[in-house]
Amino acid sequence: MGRESAAFTAEFRSLVEALDPAAGWFAAFGRRVPGDMDLWSAGRELPPWDVVADLLQDLAARYGAAEAERRGRRIRSRYELARRARDSRPDAREDLTRRLGREDQAEIDAHRHGRELAAAERAARLAGRPEEAERLTALRMWAADDEERARGRRAELRRRLNALPAPTEPAVPPQPGPPPAEGTGPADVSPATIVPTGKPARRPRGARFAGIEEDPAPTAPATAPAASRDATESRRPAGSRFAGAEGGAASPTTPTRRVVFTEEDRRIAGEIAGRLARLRARGLSADLYMTLCGAVAGPPQHLPLLVESMEREGLGPEIATLLWEAATLPPGPVVAIAEALADRGRESECRQLLRQAAARPVADTGAIAGALLAAGRSEEAVTLLASLVRARRAEEAVGAALDNPDLLAPVLLDAALSVSPRHHNAVAGELRRAGAA
Repeated sequence: MGRESAAFTAEFRSLVEALDPAAGWFAAFGRRVPGDMDLWSAGRELPPWDVVADLLQDLAARYGAAEAERRGRRIRSRYELARRARDSRPDAREDLTRRLGREDQAEIDAHRHGRELAAAERAARLAGRPEEAERLTALRMWAADDEERARGRRAELRRRLNALPAPTEPAVPPQPGPPPAEGTGPADVSPATIVPTGKPARRPRGARFAGIEEDPAPTAPATAPAASRDATESRRPAGSRFAGAEGGAASPTTPTRRVVFTEEDRRIAGEIAGRLARLRARGLSADLYMTLCGAVAGPPQHLPLLVESMEREGLGPEIATLLWEAATLPPGPVVAIAEALADRGRESECRQLLRQAAARPVADTGAIAGALLAAGRSEEAVTLLASLVRARRAEEAVGAALDNPDLLAPVLLDAALSVSPRHHNAVAGELRRAGAA
């Protein structure tokens, strides 16, 4: 193991040791991909950044956003150094091409599995079998998370491959991913989830924003073929933000409003993205971070355009950091950015932003939810509060509704029901005890 990889592995182990193995994304990864967790902790493989980001989200939920931000900057810097060291090895192209093929197949499998589950779910609802439909909904959400993560990882692997020196013989070209299926696949996403992704977006996507508590989660690896997945699970995995699961399985997508940008807006976004790419190439992490913070302080309606420019530069991890910083703004700007992302059709980044905002103190989360409702963004409010329900105990989650229970308590109950009936009952009981129901 090289020096850079050893430094990252030590930081990764330190992060893992600070977390509760029975809660959050750490619990999800431990149940779903235990072998991969062992490889990452031993330094034999570099984990995908979305995994690191979700574990940082766990850290934010346990120790606060400031500690997660401090640790996140350090571990990301070491991650980048380790990644560059691995990509400079003689076998880097072969390794990246092999991993890209694996993620291609994982996305295809997850997409197919999601379509099969969606059809079975509809049949169960039509046949009047709600419990079976709920189980299938949970499995479909995990499949959507798998697909979203695989898609993001493919984009990152392609970027790394394109950055390598040209080979003497062309590498085997990657197979294209599957076409989107109606109503089953999540929106295309950036390679990273969040830095407390800061879900969790999803997470994945993934969907996170994590917070798996007591419900059993699927035990098959996230990249396993569809045929190997356990179809006998009977309860929805609480905390399946694992990208894209937050706002409830069957909620409709908010219609997008056309956002018109000027050529000057596009030029400025392109210049910022280019500056970020140059700073990353030179290893100037502190300057890069300050540039991101400055960009977050700009007009909220311009942030989606910056995200698109950063995507073109291959700045997936930096998009995750951008969204994390945006999620720490006061409630008004957070809502404005969420609206801008949704109106631009960037639903995945909007979900990431809201899942990250759920790691804030519960009073802040309630204020953001109230502002979303005032702006007519009920679906986004449910996404935010569902992330909160997954990440916190019921007695903590109800704190988000106590400042305005008439407005927020019904939405919090809807959000809890979108997670599972068990969560709904727990939240309802705590609201009654608090006199807010």
